[in-house]
Amino acid sequence: MSRKKVLFVDDDQFVLDGLKRTLRAMRGQWEMSFASSGKMALEIMAEQPVDVIVTDMRMPVMTGSELLQETMRKYPKTARVVLSGHSDINVVMQAVLPAHQYLAKPCSSEKIRDAIEKVLKVRSFIQDESVQSIVSRISSLPAVPDIYQRVLDELSKTEPSLRKIGEIIAKEVGMSAKLLKLVNSCFFGFYRPITSPEQAVNLLGVNVLKALILSVHVFSVYDFSRVLGFSLNRLWNHCLTTARLAEEVGKMEGLSGKDADACFVSGLFHDLGKLVLASQLPEEYNTVLEKVRHEKKPVHEAEQEVMGAGHAGVGAYLIGLWGMPDPVVEAIAFHHGPFISSHSFQPLTAVHVANILEHRHFIINKDYLVPDFDQDYLDRIGLSDRIPVWDELVRNKGSSAEEPGE
Repeated sequence: MSRKKVLFVDDDQFVLDGLKRTLRAMRGQWEMSFASSGKMALEIMAEQPVDVIVTDMRMPVMTGSELLQETMRKYPKTARVVLSGHSDINVVMQAVLPAHQYLAKPCSSEKIRDAIEKVLKVRSFIQDESVQSIVSRISSLPAVPDIYQRVLDELSKTEPSLRKIGEIIAKEVGMSAKLLKLVNSCFFGFYRPITSPEQAVNLLGVNVLKALILSVHVFSVYDFSRVLGFSLNRLWNHCLTTARLAEEVGKMEGLSGKDADACFVSGLFHDLGKLVLASQLPEEYNTVLEKVRHEKKPVHEAEQEVMGAGHAGVGAYLIGLWGMPDPVVEAIAFHHGPFISSHSFQPLTAVHVANILEHRHFIINKDYLVPDFDQDYLDRIGLSDRIPVWDELVRNKGSSAEEPGE
């Protein structure tokens, strides 16, 4: 198997020499190149494809942000990572849109290696190169227009309420995903993963939120009326209910702490790929939904047939590029078929179970195929007898959505 190509860019030669020295052990797996300027980096990428670019931010002539913008435009499949020692929030804001990840100097070689290995690993979730390019190029996620406007209205007040902003954003899948991506970056240096949009809002504060939303435009508004039968509100209802159920099921089966948090976050973003595919490829997604309605196909199978990629892989690829923890990425990627799982209960199990419970108990529409548990998988991990218990957990919770139009 050919070595992956990784390009490091920094105007400080001492930094480049240090990277060469500390990452020497990776030469068998990576073909590494080193550039002292954005211009030199682009010349290297013009000669050969690069899998990952890792760049400083403040460089003369061409900044790291400008380099990443150009990389995103010309070479969208290249994963984009910032490695910078600048803690100025304005510098960080420049990297919010074009960068997949932000690593803060000083950064250990282990952390750099792990970040690069992760983005290389998630490429396998999407085989279709055109879809891979589309997903890699995404810098902002669509938001429900009325929810986005409510956030703007609150921020425009003399004394905005962080509590209210957090509650509003927590009702929107795209805004929540982008916010948690940012707040979990190394720049902010929080000691444990932040899994709640409300908590993320409180940690960032009003001024940073204003800069993100009003200046950087980290959220975008998209009209989904072109995708017949797709409802962003219903998608979010499904994701939020699945997240809550996944957390409850996880705790019921003995998970706690960060593992229970991973169940919630995984459930929250397990269908993020649908949002990406419907917004980026609306015509193709219309064809997908037609197949689902008329041929009684599961959504993920119809997506694979029409687009060459399913929403589970697309969501996992994007979340993985953003540096989310491996259990979350795995749970999103395989929630329809958890065959790769180990012989124990984990977040993947919780999301697989919660997604099916949500469809069974909360969404009733004769036009859509209700998914079933992977019985072989549950038999393998010795949990088949738990299905009635999980069913009882949600039997009387009421309806969360009208139909699974997504």
